[in-house]
Amino acid sequence: MSCTVVAMLSNWVDETWRVLSRGVTAVAVAAVVVGLGAGALWADSAELHNTTGLAYYYQGKDAEAFAEFVKALDKDPSFAQPHFNLARLFERQKRYEETLRQYKHPLQRDQTLNGAREGIERMETALAARGQAPTPQPAPSGALSSNAQEDQLTAIRGLMEKGELGEARRRLDALERINPNNVDVLLLLADLTERAGQYDATVGYLQRVKTVVPGRPDISFKLARVLMTMGNHSKALAEVERAIQLNPQQSEYYNLMGDIYTRMGKPSEAYTAFNEASRLNPKNFQARKTADDISGKMGLYYYNAGLFYFHQKSWIKAKDALTRAVEKGNLNPEQMAIAQQYLVIADFSSAKVADQIKAIQAERDLVEKGHVEKRVSVAEAESKPASFPEGRYVDFRGWIVARKDSGNASELIVTKNFREVEVREQKIRDGEDSDGGFRSNSRMVEWYTVFTPRTLPNDPRIAPSSKVRVKGTLGTSQYIRNPYNFIFSQLPQPTVKADYLEFSREQRQTFGFGEYDTGDRSIIGERERRVDRSQPRPPVNTPPGLAGPLKIDFLRYNEEQLRNLDRSGEL
Repeated sequence: MSCTVVAMLSNWVDETWRVLSRGVTAVAVAAVVVGLGAGALWADSAELHNTTGLAYYYQGKDAEAFAEFVKALDKDPSFAQPHFNLARLFERQKRYEETLRQYKHPLQRDQTLNGAREGIERMETALAARGQAPTPQPAPSGALSSNAQEDQLTAIRGLMEKGELGEARRRLDALERINPNNVDVLLLLADLTERAGQYDATVGYLQRVKTVVPGRPDISFKLARVLMTMGNHSKALAEVERAIQLNPQQSEYYNLMGDIYTRMGKPSEAYTAFNEASRLNPKNFQARKTADDISGKMGLYYYNAGLFYFHQKSWIKAKDALTRAVEKGNLNPEQMAIAQQYLVIADFSSAKVADQIKAIQAERDLVEKGHVEKRVSVAEAESKPASFPEGRYVDFRGWIVARKDSGNASELIVTKNFREVEVREQKIRDGEDSDGGFRSNSRMVEWYTVFTPRTLPNDPRIAPSSKVRVKGTLGTSQYIRNPYNFIFSQLPQPTVKADYLEFSREQRQTFGFGEYDTGDRSIIGERERRVDRSQPRPPVNTPPGLAGPLKIDFLRYNEEQLRNLDRSGEL
């Protein structure tokens, strides 16, 4: 497809896209172009990537557009249109220096490209206004046409072949001043400075080339080679990986990667790289030989590493290295015997160390987490209800606040605060509101929610103010709602999944004023506080025959047995 046709199609897409809905995808636009009859020629071509990039550009998807323009240049580095489109993309992002370079590059290939000269003028003016560049000056009087410049470059290459590097450098500097972004000039300058050992300058020139023509794998390859020579192995590795990403079928790229890994002291990775280089190019005998040499040496390499780790008592690393050394099988008999002997010791020692680590960890867990592994006291559960995970066992006594049956289970609200029960019973005796003690509690810090696995029987002992013993496991803490005043607790309170309950009516142990000879109420009050609950009283509202406790063991009794519990509380 001629450049004229490509330009026409690109311009058509450029103009057509302005009136298309922004919801249309870039792939759809590419499909339209292919539908025009260019599909066979455009399959994965530079033109297709350039057109797709334009579609992304008008959608405002800059990252996708940039990737497509770079792919277009990968396919055809001489294609001028992607440079122009990259310039437009950079200009929209206000990256003026990069924009200027991209506008200048197409003019080297296509002097008739619309908009490039105007773009250059805009960028030079913008940079001058920012103080980042001097006001644009006219081109030097010695500016050359494309043909004349190519003749100059041919002459310079001849001078470099003859070894006349000084004269070649002088001419190249003159050409660079005329056109500082000419890729051929920059590459020759990079070659010249590399020959002179001026590696920093070489890297600078190659970086400039990457800016002008992004996405060329050969430039990344050259840059990686120079960086390796300078000893900057990490950056060299990054560049050669970039080259392989752009062109994964190039054997020499893997060859260079193998050299870099070798210098980094990574024989295993180097072997893999050289092996891939010989696979891509079976005639690359040097890569095959190097891979075989590394394979032969790797046994000794791992052997020495294994001995080092063994004497350092790094048993796991020693075991791994010695295993690889034995697998390579290229040790002499004495080395093989030592490797196998040390491997057995390292294997045993690593297992022993693993057991010791487990024991130490268990001891540490006991110290750090012991409070959650023991049977939790009620005081701990009350003071830190959220500190204990589900499943910890509790055993405590309290008084029933309320009962609720739902489905095949029951739910009890239990308090450990006896004063609430005492106030409630006093109000009952005085004929006042029977819920006064429970209702007065708006914090409920000593309240529990007890869940039973089966419905509780209908028994007068399971009623508010009855005493209850609870055995079970802690569940997830949750807020409690007071069933009398409908206030929620300030903090989540413990919940218990009961497996044993014991109910009885509380026996009051307080005194009345009639039990004292003096009529001084203040003194009586002091004695009450001092001797409170010291003497038993008859059970409160306990029907005849129910003086004993009602014991329910959910681990023993099923639903049918619970229904058949007799009045004595036993089966």
